[in-house]
Amino acid sequence: MAELHQHIGEIFHRCYSDRNMICEEKVAEHMLAFIFSGEMIIYNSSQKVTIHAGEAAFIRKNHLVRKIKKPIGVTPFSGVFLHLDARLMKQVGALMAIPTMEMDDKLGGQLHIPLGKNDFISGYFRSLDKYFTEGNAPSRELMKVKLQEMLIILLEQKPQLVPMLFDYTPAWRKDLMEFMTNNYLSELS
Repeated sequence: MAELHQHIGEIFHRCYSDRNMICEEKVAEHMLAFIFSGEMIIYNSSQKVTIHAGEAAFIRKNHLVRKIKKPIGVTPFSGVFLHLDARLMKQVGALMAIPTMEMDDKLGGQLHIPLGKNDFISGYFRSLDKYFTEGNAPSRELMKVKLQEMLIILLEQKPQLVPMLFDYTPAWRKDLMEFMTNNYLSELS
């Protein structure tokens, strides 16, 4: 087997490959990636990062990135990706108590936020991987619960992600009110 892509709805994606794969995509929605084996290099025009087996990363929306998914020796690349769809995030976020926080300027400009090796996050992604390996797709309601579970884990492990996670500005669009306030100081009549 050279390459395998599996999807569960629009949210969960699994990739398996025994050869280097180069992907280029516009990251329209936030994405969480967990690498089971191999490694993944993500880069854009200004940043380059390697995510190793056992590590997770939060990849910010509104970026054009290249990803190189690489096997290590005879061990194939295997990773699971969670796409944080804004529509579903709003539904799930409405069920939770979301703390109010200001955006950390250092995080705002980063392509990704490393989540490193974390038992809660790896356990979560291992539970997702079972849906792919067992071939039993979860219902839409169960996918919402799994998304809510990840959001709770992220809020506890990386609370500084709150301003990014719950920013529902459509991909590739500026918040017009914020832009006008920051760039125009007088009445335009």
